[in-house]
Amino acid sequence: MIKLDQVQLLENRVEKAVTRIAELTSENSMLKRQNEELAKKNAELDELVSLFEEDQSRIEETIQRTLNRLNEVEDTVHQTAAMTAQSSQPSLSQHIPPQEVPQDHETSIEPSFIPDNETPQEQSPEQLDIF
Repeated sequence: MIKLDQVQLLENRVEKAVTRIAELTSENSMLKRQNEELAKKNAELDELVSLFEEDQSRIEETIQRTLNRLNEVEDTVHQTAAMTAQSSQPSLSQHIPPQEVPQDHETSIEPSFIPDNETPQEQSPEQLDIF
């Protein structure tokens, strides 16, 4: 036969099981809410990522168009510079040879160009350096 002690032990076990089931049910509900919140947040983040990817694509396209346009401008500048250089160069028939200066020719200041109150003096390199 079943004794009273065995019934009380069984009752205690059932109470512990019921308490544990209630705790687990509560925890399960809380985890479901957290899961729903995280799923919503995940959906929002997925949407943001999608928008950023679209923006990134548009930004890359804009940068590429801008770089292509800059290349076109640069090519135009080079072509214009080349055309200007060609048109500014004299033809061979118009070329005038430069006058040659003899090697032993020394440049000097004639006395008539020096004021009477000044005498020519050697200037130190520090005085000549303007930078």
